[in-house]
Amino acid sequence: TIVKDTVKKLTDEDMSEIYQVAEPLKVKVEQIDTGRVKQLRIQGITQSVMQVLSIANSILDRISAEEGRKREAMLLAKNVKWMFLNETGDFEAYDDEICGIIEQARNSGNPQVDFKIEGGTYRIDFKRMIEMDRR
Repeated sequence: TIVKDTVKKLTDEDMSEIYQVAEPLKVKVEQIDTGRVKQLRIQGITQSVMQVLSIANSILDRISAEEGRKREAMLLAKNVKWMFLNETGDFEAYDDEICGIIEQARNSGNPQVDFKIEGGTYRIDFKRMIEMDRR
């Protein structure tokens, strides 16, 4: 049984990935909600359980890493506001999550960063300090 905060954040797609490994190995996987915390119960032959457990833990680690990046981005966004020129010619701030993504990329030394907003993909070129629509 895996008891981690990230278990509650498993998506249907994540669970499907775990089931794809578990089914041929005849391993039973189920999410259990105890009210306080969600658990991932994995049952079967030890060797098979270990294979499924490895996949489940790698997915949970990925979720945890994504959450860490988001938290870091949000903290960065509190100190820095990236802005763009809107259709009316006024400067408008990106939302905190996007500001954080942009600032993380700039701090990492990346020459550019791509991000999505409302279905569109945009790129900021840090050397030229311009935003480009990547549609």
